[in-house]
Amino acid sequence: MATENVNLARRWIEEVWNQRRTDTIDELLTDESVCHSESGPLRGKDEFKQRVHAPLLAAFPDLRVNVEGTVAEGDEVVVRWAATGTHLGDGLGFPATGREVSFRGMTWIRYRDGKMAEGADCWNQAGLVQSLRAPEAPQDDLAKFQGTWVAVAFEKEGEKTAEEHLGAVRLVIEGDRYRYTEPGGGFEGRYRLDPTRRPKEIDSIPTEGEHRGKVAPGIYEIDGDTHRVCFAPPGSEDRPTALVDSPREGCRLYVMRKVTD
Repeated sequence: MATENVNLARRWIEEVWNQRRTDTIDELLTDESVCHSESGPLRGKDEFKQRVHAPLLAAFPDLRVNVEGTVAEGDEVVVRWAATGTHLGDGLGFPATGREVSFRGMTWIRYRDGKMAEGADCWNQAGLVQSLRAPEAPQDDLAKFQGTWVAVAFEKEGEKTAEEHLGAVRLVIEGDRYRYTEPGGGFEGRYRLDPTRRPKEIDSIPTEGEHRGKVAPGIYEIDGDTHRVCFAPPGSEDRPTALVDSPREGCRLYVMRKVTD
């Protein structure tokens, strides 16, 4: 019995949290199941979905939970777990910060006839929320970059791109990863930001193509739905010092506007 319950507990972590399967919630919870959470008791599968599952996954769409250990006796199981994720949504009741987080906790479960009759989570949710609400940290600007952007101005080595081609210069940012397209091609990569510098610094690190792995140092400013960024060539050791209309040789200057629904 204890082994079967441990398997059910591991399945809950893997399918409900890592695979985002709400059908497993329907299968393993009942309408009478009780969960003792930090925010108060929850009863039934629907309340768990609405008050716990959906908000957490909305806040951390890349959430990953790993089981570090289990203890079982009779119809009870305790799971020790560790979680990681990136705060990219407003499921916790405030805007995304773009910060990466990690936290640990334990879950106690009592089973009856293969169902979760009662459970309790023990982790510092209030502390996590407090840390995310703290004053701006280096990754906070990353949250402002999330989404799809289109160029309204683009210059390379002082030459401006014709207006009729600007619509094809697009940038999609998810987390610290981006996908860039322009007439004739495009590539994917990662961004690394340091908003504590003046001017604010950004590094573009392509993950594919001829410049794969070569850092293009740059600077940026972002204000609402518009951002300006100037990059030196990939592999350059010199970072631009100003966002100017005519970048120095080899540099690229972009003015991008966020695409809204």
